[in-house]
Amino acid sequence: MLVGFVSSQEYNYTLFTKILYPVDVYVFPIGMIQFHANAGKTNAVAITAAGSENLGFIAVGDAVFGSNPPINSKVLEKAFALDGKIVKYHKKVFSSGDDIVNE
Repeated sequence: MLVGFVSSQEYNYTLFTKILYPVDVYVFPIGMIQFHANAGKTNAVAITAAGSENLGFIAVGDAVFGSNPPINSKVLEKAFALDGKIVKYHKKVFSSGDDIVNE
C-alpha cells in the first residue's frame, strides 16, 4: 500500500511517501493532508483510526496539487474522480514553479 502526507506551508508542502507491506504500521502527523492507495496487484486492507481536537489549517489546493515532489497524477485522478486533464490543470495552477511535472 502506498501511503503519504503533505506537510504544511511552513515546510513548503513537502510530500512524504512510503510503501507499506503486510503488518507494517504508519502514523500520520496530526492535521496533514494524507492519502493511501493500493499499489499492489492484490487486495489490500487498512485499519485506520483518527482523532484530534485541533486540526489546524491546511490550504488543501496548495497541499494536494502543489506538493513537492508532486503527488502522482494517477493517485489524484482516482482519489478525486477527476479526468487526467483536470488534474494536470490544477497542478499547473497550484505549482510553485512555471513548469509542470510530466507524469
